[in-house]
Amino acid sequence: MSCCNNTYNLGCFEHCKNVSFFSSTSTELIQIVYSVIDTNKVVEFEAIENEPIIFDLSVLNENTNYSISIFDENGNKKAFNIGGINYDCFKIKTKIYNSI
Repeated sequence: MSCCNNTYNLGCFEHCKNVSFFSSTSTELIQIVYSVIDTNKVVEFEAIENEPIIFDLSVLNENTNYSISIFDENGNKKAFNIGGINYDCFKIKTKIYNSI
């Protein structure tokens, strides 16, 4: 996996939820790579142009900080523009939210 140039913190989410990300700029099979320490979990996602990319957090451990990278079908890391800055990595924390 390649190093990050700019990382955007997406925040905390319940570990069993789906999180909608920015709209895809093309229709293609992408790889979402969730990294923690020296372990990577790769999830393929069929991105559809102008539709949101979905992060399925149910495949991840709870109470863990992840770095996320997205790669196109050619293995190139994708960047997303947020507030005029191109971000190529994202942070997310999975949490357990108990209700009593």
